[in-house]
Amino acid sequence: HFLMTGDRRRAAKEGTAAVAVAVLASAGTNVVVLLPIGMMGGIIGIFFRPFAMTMLVVNVVSLFISFTLTPILCAVLLKEVKEESVLRRIEYRFNDLFDKVNRTFVRLLRLLTARRWSGILVLAVTGAALIHSFALAGRVGFNFIPPVDRGEIFIKLEFPTHQNLDETVARVREAESILKTLPDLRHMYSTAGKVESVGGQVSEGVYLAQIILKLPDKTERERTAQDYLESTRRLLSNVPGAVITASIPSLLGGQQIPVEMEIAGDDLAELEKVAEKVLAEAKGMEGMIEPTSTVQEGKPEIRVIPKRATLADMGAASSNLGLMLRANLEGIQAAVFRTGDRTLDIRVKLSEKEGKNQIPEFQIPTGSERPVILSGFTRLEERRAPVQISRSDKRRVVKLFSNLSPNLPLGTAVQKMEEAIRSKNLLPPGYEFVFRGDYERMEESSAEFIEAGLLAVLLTYLALAAILESFTQPFLIMTTIPLALIGVFWALFLTGASITIYVLLGVVMLIGIVVNNAVLILDQVATFRKQGRGEAEAMIGAVAAQFRPVIMITLAAIVGMFPLATASGLGSELTVGIGVASVGGIFLSALLALVVIPVMYLLAPRKESEPIQAAELAEGAAGAYKR
Repeated sequence: HFLMTGDRRRAAKEGTAAVAVAVLASAGTNVVVLLPIGMMGGIIGIFFRPFAMTMLVVNVVSLFISFTLTPILCAVLLKEVKEESVLRRIEYRFNDLFDKVNRTFVRLLRLLTARRWSGILVLAVTGAALIHSFALAGRVGFNFIPPVDRGEIFIKLEFPTHQNLDETVARVREAESILKTLPDLRHMYSTAGKVESVGGQVSEGVYLAQIILKLPDKTERERTAQDYLESTRRLLSNVPGAVITASIPSLLGGQQIPVEMEIAGDDLAELEKVAEKVLAEAKGMEGMIEPTSTVQEGKPEIRVIPKRATLADMGAASSNLGLMLRANLEGIQAAVFRTGDRTLDIRVKLSEKEGKNQIPEFQIPTGSERPVILSGFTRLEERRAPVQISRSDKRRVVKLFSNLSPNLPLGTAVQKMEEAIRSKNLLPPGYEFVFRGDYERMEESSAEFIEAGLLAVLLTYLALAAILESFTQPFLIMTTIPLALIGVFWALFLTGASITIYVLLGVVMLIGIVVNNAVLILDQVATFRKQGRGEAEAMIGAVAAQFRPVIMITLAAIVGMFPLATASGLGSELTVGIGVASVGGIFLSALLALVVIPVMYLLAPRKESEPIQAAELAEGAAGAYKR
């Protein structure tokens, strides 16, 4: 109105004052949502604390600019355009079309609120949609971090434990010759005797080997990382006598093996039997790819058990026995040789001979200066010794690892394994299992986000109550949060994405975004109520007046998030989930808020008021745009 009279300064001043409460409420909710994210602990806090602090500063500065620079620029730049042009005519037609949509929506809203049963039906349908969305959340599943295509493939080769280093190197050369046929292969790096495994941990052993394949960036090829993984597994499936695991690198270092399970017990032999049963169960589950365990064939060992009574009668000490065996295996440090600034150990070692038949004939010195043979006062046992014994929380453990197919989320896989183990009683009494690695970090992150989400909801309510000076209106505004969850879970299900820590970040941030539409509507309701309108008249009039701002805010948010949801560049896997969840949550929350908020408001007990003509309200709200 003031712009049409030519008073631009008054227009900027009055316009700023009119929306001051709504702007403060919107910005305040964004700020209080970011504070819990910035205070999260653990590894998730390390990930997102810088992001939260940056966004917090951005929102505060944006709020300051909105009340200072923006009104000044409006007063200086805005003016009434009188001359006709093509763009002006396009604007007229667009506004006419938009006004028709506004009037139609207001009439529909009036029909829905005219009868109490129709309003209850709207709430019932919305509640059913919310329940359905939570059911979809279980089917969508949870993952810690989405797999990122970095153009690399890790291949772990595990050969029989009795194999020596030379044989391992020869077998690796064979695997390399097979992998050279892989399309688009650029580089290949092999390591024998050491493997970089889950979480950057290093496993060593002459029977272990690793091959890293370097492929073109995903923007330079048509095939996905999953396609190359399947091709790699198919090429190496015929390598005999080797356990081969192919995976993509993890953001945390090493191979990305989603499932990492520990089975703990006291008896190592029984523990290995239990692990074999669980491994067989995992191999039979759909979606489990290349399940393996740390149960390995032991290395041959000859144990020398001294007959101490016989040694004592012969005047031989047990230390002499140990000294002789050490001299045979690794030698004894007898002296030190120094040359210049270098120091070299001089070791005395018995002559190396192959074959275990010589061991009983080893001669041991005695106090009578007459050597005796080893078999005379010892007992020899041939057995297989464990290659390694892992411990966790002071208990012996056996670990089980598995990759997962793209359509099987980590949370769902873990749930299936837990159900199978408990239903079939695979673990005897005294034996326990726990999931480590990505699942443990995912559980920790989910707990942190739940805590941050609850705190964000509480702070948002308190901020709205303080700004709106009401304890009842914020309850109505907060109903937009479950409405956003419907859009989040539906969008994830339709796109095939899973819930990750980035999606959880988006859900928490949506708390401060989706309430803005309800704030605009209820702020306008308060303005109309001060003008003397009844509750029904004020609410329907507020929806008619704020229909365009709500649509503009929603479109701006969706357009801003859409590039994240459709990104396909390097590292885009990390942003697609949060983009899809945000677009779905913002869109459906805005759509439902325009219906559910008025219905809930008008279903509450209220004073009788004169009926309002919805079409007239829509005409009045759109009149300024038409001019």
